Amino acid sequence: MSTPEREIKVTLLDGSEVLMNTGDRVLFQASRPGAIPLAVEADTIMDDMLLALEDAHNQLGVMRKSFMFSGSALAEVQQTVEELDIALDLSVEETNKWVTLANSATADNERLRRLLEENKLTDPEERSEKV
Repeated sequence: MSTPEREIKVTLLDGSEVLMNTGDRVLFQASRPGAIPLAVEADTIMDDMLLALEDAHNQLGVMRKSFMFSGSALAEVQQTVEELDIALDLSVEETNKWVTLANSATADNERLRRLLEENKLTDPEERSEKV
């Protein structure tokens, strides 16, 4: 089973385009995108094609390193987010404890204030019975 014909277009470093149809395997070169391509021998453009291939390979290497770096940076950020989430949960728990204690203290103060007010209004004998 053969692969279907297709056109391969490569832009060289000088901006010219090399075209090849996989069916007839004839090379064409256009001096710029959109220009009329002319048939060329492979020998005449081989150096330019190898330079373009080397440049593409180098760019791919840079992109690969960048991708790997961003992947490890993402992992570090995710780890930091998880640690901050845990710290936030602990902080919320601690805050809730203090709020509960403050509410309890406020209620105790209010209860003691009422008792004090009641004791001021009653005579000393009744006070000793309430406490």
